[in-house]
Amino acid sequence: MKYNLPFLVLFLVLCSLSYSQTKQEREHRIKKSQFPIISTNPIPEAAKRIRYYREVDSTNTLFKVKFALKRMKYEIDVDQFGEIEQLGLVVKEIDIPKDTYSEISNYMERNFLKVKVKRILQWYPANSDDAIRSTFQNLILPTNTYEVLVRGKKNITPKIRQDYKLLFNSNGVLLQVREALPINFDRILY
Repeated sequence: MKYNLPFLVLFLVLCSLSYSQTKQEREHRIKKSQFPIISTNPIPEAAKRIRYYREVDSTNTLFKVKFALKRMKYEIDVDQFGEIEQLGLVVKEIDIPKDTYSEISNYMERNFLKVKVKRILQWYPANSDDAIRSTFQNLILPTNTYEVLVRGKKNITPKIRQDYKLLFNSNGVLLQVREALPINFDRILY
């Protein structure tokens, strides 16, 4: 009878921890032969520094191809069957409309004590017919989303600096916040 209370408390703590797990994802570079075949090849012939990646998380596997074209960096997300999910490019704050970026920066000022923007990606959904053309022309569309990778201290835990992935729509409204995992340094031997 005296052991029932500690076991009950331990059981409740373990149950609560199992629901608070976040989506863990890792990105690994792979060879071109390991990359799925894309039905409509969106990579132009003039592309340079073409690299292939596989991103594994708890729910699915996603493949990425990254390349440079005319001093712009592009990314294409492909599922395991070779279907394009989304296309994007790395942009700067100047490339985003002013009202959208002001909403994004207002959110970061409200929720972070200190924040540093590491990278901004402008994503186009691949469900439209002109997605490839829109990506390479860098068009501003209402279906665009912006993924902002930041490193900062949140107001809740002010002493810890972490990386976060913030996803905003074309109006600057927050869609999703995730903690980003640190870069994988498996190649370094200590």
